[in-house]
Amino acid sequence: MNVSLPAAASYAAFVVMLVVVSAVDIRTHTIPNRLVAAGILLLAASVAARALPLGQSLAGMAAAGGLMFLVALLGRGAMGMGDVKVSLVIGGFLGWPRVLTAMFFSFILVAVAGLLLLALRVKGRKDFIPFGPFLAAGALLGLILGNRVLAWYLARWIRG
Repeated sequence: MNVSLPAAASYAAFVVMLVVVSAVDIRTHTIPNRLVAAGILLLAASVAARALPLGQSLAGMAAAGGLMFLVALLGRGAMGMGDVKVSLVIGGFLGWPRVLTAMFFSFILVAVAGLLLLALRVKGRKDFIPFGPFLAAGALLGLILGNRVLAWYLARWIRG
């Protein structure tokens, strides 16, 4: 995959934003709106740099944001709106369909970590686990491996 210098710079800034979101969510159990706003500005720069076509970016935002909004609504407080907003930014950066792999990885990672923390008795069933770091890790995996995972899945399971 050939990436222009401006696109590479926008992806590097995206990774830095994910690290900051993770650190803040771990420390405060919130994702402040100013971090989301910074992510949206970075996303706008990424679209301007043509890192991803606008249609794919918007579709990624709709997919990730819609999924997370449903989880937040149906989860009765299990997930905050900061996670939903960061998912919109992640969806915009990764685009459709690569964002699907990011969301998949995020949920798998938090499930494994949650089960491990429960098994080790570090956390109880009702204890809070910040989801931001898992969203960030899933986004990084989606950024790096997303296209390959999708190609493998389609070749293996869909096309037979």
